[in-house]
Amino acid sequence: MKTLKSVLFATVLLFGGAAICEAVADDKYFQPRELIQVSNDNVEIAYDQTSAEVAVTAKSAYELYCRSPWLTVVQEGTTLKISAKANDAFVPRSAKIILTTKRENVSRVITVTQKPEPGHDQFFGLPKEGNILPLASLDLSKATHDKFIKEVLKNRSVEGGTIKIKNNTYESAVATHANSTFKIKLNGAMRFVTDLGIDDAILDRSAETHGDAKYRFLLDGKEVAAGRITITDKTAPHIDINTHGAKVLEIVFDSNGSNWGDHIDMGNPYFELTADKPELID
Repeated sequence: MKTLKSVLFATVLLFGGAAICEAVADDKYFQPRELIQVSNDNVEIAYDQTSAEVAVTAKSAYELYCRSPWLTVVQEGTTLKISAKANDAFVPRSAKIILTTKRENVSRVITVTQKPEPGHDQFFGLPKEGNILPLASLDLSKATHDKFIKEVLKNRSVEGGTIKIKNNTYESAVATHANSTFKIKLNGAMRFVTDLGIDDAILDRSAETHGDAKYRFLLDGKEVAAGRITITDKTAPHIDINTHGAKVLEIVFDSNGSNWGDHIDMGNPYFELTADKPELID
């Protein structure tokens, strides 16, 4: 093993740049080979960084495989030139570069990870002061939803994972599928607050056909907030409604055309109370 480890080694150097290249597809990437992996290295680049260099030394010629929609790598002598499309989304992403030598039958895997834009990797807690009641603490069985799901979900996404909106997580959350309606008798509640978004799980679907919905908030039948959410939004709408004096709050999510991928999350939805708890009604 000492001999193998001496065959291939690397030093990683990073620098900022502006080069953007298209990915190179190579079907050989998917062909399994009997290789001895001698190293597994990680390269991290910032969300706005588009290039990096990896210097590699080997005793014999090597082959390079990389298949990625956002990262390209080319060989220039003993240097690998990495070019990445700018990460204009809000989630981290990674791609692998596989380096092999025929004569020594060894391989090296370089994992390139691009970090998310700052502000899109946070945990948001509920307020610690005030008479706070999370929506997730109520019986939500009377809320309507698309038949894709059996029930409105608390603290887990429609697909069963952690609820994430723009790569941010929440202490309390509710997930549903458009079309969906929450009709809530306020019982004196003074305020309702929430963040809204299409769940990040839809990011790997086509943005043209998945994750596009409309929302409306009504107090006693009068619309007080409305808008649109899509999977490509950069930020999550923040809803803050003064419900003082109103009897019923309606939260309505409708598809904007097709409802494919309309996996809607409410992050930290809560009421500020005076006395009695709100309750869902038919």
